[in-house]
Amino acid sequence: MDGGAALIAMAGVAGTLGRALLTQRGADRAKRRELEMAQAIQAARENRELRRSRYSELHRDARQFATALSRHLYVMRDGTPGDEDIRALEETKDTYRDRWSEALMIAPDAVIAPAHD
Repeated sequence: MDGGAALIAMAGVAGTLGRALLTQRGADRAKRRELEMAQAIQAARENRELRRSRYSELHRDARQFATALSRHLYVMRDGTPGDEDIRALEETKDTYRDRWSEALMIAPDAVIAPAHD
């Protein structure tokens, strides 16, 4: 084999190896994009579940606070509220306030503004 044929053969081998390397790099990039997309979908799902859970808790605690306020008004109408009545109202209010604070951390402005008003 003369020098020219050897160079052509080496170029052929280099080309074959180069194509394999490029193909592998492309497959690696595609796999990485697929993994990133799967992680983004999972993060969005977890975020949605967290918001749904927090909104449900907020709604429940808001109803309980409204009920506690109503009960407290009846107690006030019928007489002077006792320490137990005041403590029950304060605990319910504190729980609602905690839930509202949690909601503020995850809810978008489009939800917070009307709810705040």
